[in-house]
Amino acid sequence: MSHLHIPDGILSPFIWVSGYVITFVILYLILKKGESDSLRQKIPFTGIAAALMLIAMSVPLGIIPVHLSLASLTAILLGPGLGFLAVFSVNIILALVGHGGITLVGINTLVIGTEVFISSFLFRKVLIKMGIMSRTFLSVSLALIFSVALM
Repeated sequence: MSHLHIPDGILSPFIWVSGYVITFVILYLILKKGESDSLRQKIPFTGIAAALMLIAMSVPLGIIPVHLSLASLTAILLGPGLGFLAVFSVNIILALVGHGGITLVGINTLVIGTEVFISSFLFRKVLIKMGIMSRTFLSVSLALIFSVALM
Protein backbone atom coordinates (compact mmCIF):
# COMPACT_ATOMS: atom_id res chain seq x y z
CA MET A 1 0.00 0.00 0.00
CA SER A 2 1.49 3.29 -0.99
CA HIS A 3 -0.07 6.63 -0.24
CA LEU A 4 0.60 9.67 1.90
CA HIS A 5 -0.65 9.97 5.47
CA ILE A 6 0.02 13.62 6.17
CA PRO A 7 -2.43 16.24 7.43
CA ASP A 8 -3.70 19.20 5.47
CA GLY A 9 -1.49 22.27 5.31
CA ILE A 10 1.85 20.47 4.96
CA LEU A 11 2.13 20.45 1.17
CA SER A 12 2.12 23.66 -0.82
CA PRO A 13 -1.10 24.50 -2.65
CA PHE A 14 0.70 24.22 -5.99
CA ILE A 15 1.38 20.53 -5.34
CA TRP A 16 -2.03 19.46 -4.09
CA VAL A 17 -4.01 21.59 -6.55
CA SER A 18 -1.93 20.11 -9.38
CA GLY A 19 -2.75 16.64 -8.03
CA TYR A 20 -6.46 17.42 -8.11
CA VAL A 21 -6.29 18.90 -11.62
CA ILE A 22 -4.45 15.89 -13.05
CA THR A 23 -6.81 13.50 -11.24
CA PHE A 24 -9.91 15.28 -12.56
CA VAL A 25 -8.53 15.30 -16.10
CA ILE A 26 -7.93 11.54 -15.90
CA LEU A 27 -11.41 10.98 -14.42
CA TYR A 28 -12.97 13.10 -17.18
CA LEU A 29 -11.18 11.08 -19.86
CA ILE A 30 -12.24 7.80 -18.25
CA LEU A 31 -15.87 8.85 -17.95
CA LYS A 32 -15.93 10.37 -21.45
CA LYS A 33 -14.53 7.18 -22.95
CA GLY A 34 -16.77 4.93 -20.90
CA GLU A 35 -20.15 6.41 -21.83
CA SER A 36 -21.65 3.11 -22.85
CA ASP A 37 -23.92 0.38 -21.59
CA SER A 38 -20.96 -1.85 -20.72
CA LEU A 39 -19.77 0.75 -18.20
CA ARG A 40 -23.22 0.99 -16.63
CA GLN A 41 -23.34 -2.76 -16.22
CA LYS A 42 -20.03 -2.76 -14.31
CA ILE A 43 -20.92 0.04 -11.86
CA PRO A 44 -22.38 -2.30 -9.17
CA PHE A 45 -19.27 -4.49 -9.34
CA THR A 46 -17.11 -1.35 -9.11
CA GLY A 47 -18.98 -0.34 -5.95
CA ILE A 48 -18.41 -3.75 -4.39
CA ALA A 49 -14.70 -3.64 -5.27
CA ALA A 50 -14.44 -0.11 -3.85
CA ALA A 51 -16.14 -1.21 -0.62
CA LEU A 52 -13.70 -4.10 -0.23
CA MET A 53 -10.81 -1.75 -0.99
CA LEU A 54 -12.11 0.70 1.63
CA ILE A 55 -12.26 -2.03 4.27
CA ALA A 56 -8.75 -3.23 3.41
CA MET A 57 -7.31 0.29 3.50
CA SER A 58 -8.94 1.02 6.86
CA VAL A 59 -7.41 -1.89 8.78
CA PRO A 60 -3.72 -1.64 9.78
CA LEU A 61 -1.65 -4.82 9.72
CA GLY A 62 -0.50 -5.05 13.31
CA ILE A 63 2.53 -3.15 14.53
CA ILE A 64 3.90 -2.25 11.11
CA PRO A 65 2.37 0.94 9.65
CA VAL A 66 1.05 -0.59 6.43
CA HIS A 67 -2.22 -2.02 5.25
CA LEU A 68 -3.60 -3.80 2.25
CA SER A 69 -4.81 -1.89 -0.77
CA LEU A 70 -6.53 -4.25 -3.21
CA ALA A 71 -6.18 -1.50 -5.84
CA SER A 72 -4.09 -3.65 -8.16
CA LEU A 73 -6.44 -6.59 -7.85
CA THR A 74 -9.38 -4.27 -8.49
CA ALA A 75 -7.65 -3.08 -11.65
CA ILE A 76 -7.10 -6.65 -12.79
CA LEU A 77 -10.79 -7.42 -12.28
CA LEU A 78 -12.33 -4.16 -13.53
CA GLY A 79 -9.76 -2.67 -15.85
CA PRO A 80 -7.75 0.50 -15.41
CA GLY A 81 -10.59 3.02 -15.87
CA LEU A 82 -13.05 1.66 -13.35
CA GLY A 83 -10.18 0.75 -11.03
CA PHE A 84 -9.05 4.39 -11.02
CA LEU A 85 -12.62 5.52 -10.38
CA ALA A 86 -12.85 3.14 -7.41
CA VAL A 87 -9.52 4.41 -6.03
CA PHE A 88 -10.73 8.02 -6.24
CA SER A 89 -13.98 7.29 -4.40
CA VAL A 90 -12.17 5.31 -1.70
CA ASN A 91 -9.62 8.10 -1.20
CA ILE A 92 -12.40 10.64 -0.70
CA ILE A 93 -14.09 8.50 1.94
CA LEU A 94 -10.79 7.80 3.72
CA ALA A 95 -9.92 11.51 3.77
CA LEU A 96 -13.31 12.35 5.25
CA VAL A 97 -12.66 9.99 8.17
CA GLY A 98 -9.18 11.38 8.84
CA HIS A 99 -7.06 8.89 6.93
CA GLY A 100 -4.90 11.56 5.33
CA GLY A 101 -5.86 15.13 4.55
CA ILE A 102 -8.59 16.17 2.15
CA THR A 103 -5.99 18.11 0.17
CA LEU A 104 -4.15 14.84 -0.50
CA VAL A 105 -7.01 13.07 -2.28
CA GLY A 106 -5.73 14.06 -5.72
CA ILE A 107 -2.14 13.08 -5.02
CA ASN A 108 -3.10 9.82 -3.30
CA THR A 109 -5.39 8.96 -6.19
CA LEU A 110 -2.51 9.51 -8.60
CA VAL A 111 -0.09 7.41 -6.54
CA ILE A 112 -2.51 4.52 -6.06
CA GLY A 113 -3.80 5.07 -9.60
CA THR A 114 -0.33 4.24 -10.91
CA GLU A 115 -0.74 0.84 -9.25
CA VAL A 116 -4.04 0.47 -11.05
CA PHE A 117 -2.73 1.39 -14.49
CA ILE A 118 0.55 -0.51 -14.23
CA SER A 119 -0.89 -3.72 -12.80
CA SER A 120 -3.73 -3.74 -15.31
CA PHE A 121 -1.35 -3.10 -18.22
CA LEU A 122 1.11 -5.78 -17.09
CA PHE A 123 -1.62 -8.32 -16.41
CA ARG A 124 -3.54 -7.74 -19.66
CA LYS A 125 -0.74 -6.96 -22.14
CA VAL A 126 2.78 -7.89 -21.03
CA LEU A 127 2.58 -11.05 -18.93
CA ILE A 128 -0.11 -12.70 -21.02
CA LYS A 129 1.82 -15.94 -21.63
CA MET A 130 2.26 -16.71 -17.93
CA GLY A 131 -0.10 -18.62 -15.66
CA ILE A 132 -2.81 -16.68 -13.85
CA MET A 133 -1.15 -16.82 -10.41
CA SER A 134 2.31 -15.84 -11.67
CA ARG A 135 0.83 -13.09 -13.80
CA THR A 136 -1.16 -11.70 -10.88
CA PHE A 137 1.76 -11.87 -8.45
CA LEU A 138 4.21 -10.20 -10.82
CA SER A 139 1.86 -7.49 -12.03
CA VAL A 140 0.79 -6.54 -8.48
CA SER A 141 4.36 -6.64 -7.12
CA LEU A 142 5.84 -4.54 -9.91
CA ALA A 143 3.00 -2.02 -9.69
CA LEU A 144 3.51 -1.66 -5.91
CA ILE A 145 7.26 -1.18 -6.32
CA PHE A 146 6.71 1.53 -8.91
CA SER A 147 4.06 3.39 -6.89
CA VAL A 148 6.22 3.31 -3.75
CA ALA A 149 9.08 4.78 -5.78
CA LEU A 150 6.71 7.45 -7.13
CA MET A 151 5.49 8.29 -3.66
